[in-house]
Amino acid sequence: MATMKAVFTTWRNRIAPVFDVAQEVVLVEADQDRRVRSTVMALPKEPLERKVRWLCEESVKVLVCGAMSRGALELVRVENIEVFSFVAGDTDQVIAAWLQGSLEQKAFAMPGCAHQRQRRCRHRGRNNGSKF
Repeated sequence: MATMKAVFTTWRNRIAPVFDVAQEVVLVEADQDRRVRSTVMALPKEPLERKVRWLCEESVKVLVCGAMSRGALELVRVENIEVFSFVAGDTDQVIAAWLQGSLEQKAFAMPGCAHQRQRRCRHRGRNNGSKF
């Protein structure tokens, strides 16, 4: 079975609060519900298009982050990347919850975003062609 790649934006061992300015990620390769490999990597700096191109080049299928601008969300969705936004918490705990399929718990909601997160947390991309 092929592995799935997921990226978790991180800052000081926690999920970075804003994707648009995040500079570091943990790239997780998972086989079903088991972590195969984790690698801390630098995320390209601005512009947003460059960050999204990097996600595509790394064959990322899932992005877990804090808040993100509408423009960033649209760029990622066009690439058919599943997005879990408004996520907060210790990076290792968030990764473990994602692997167990329990990431949408209130414990991982950004403070003040629980209601909004319930509506917007999980965004599936639209398969209408890559821009990159």
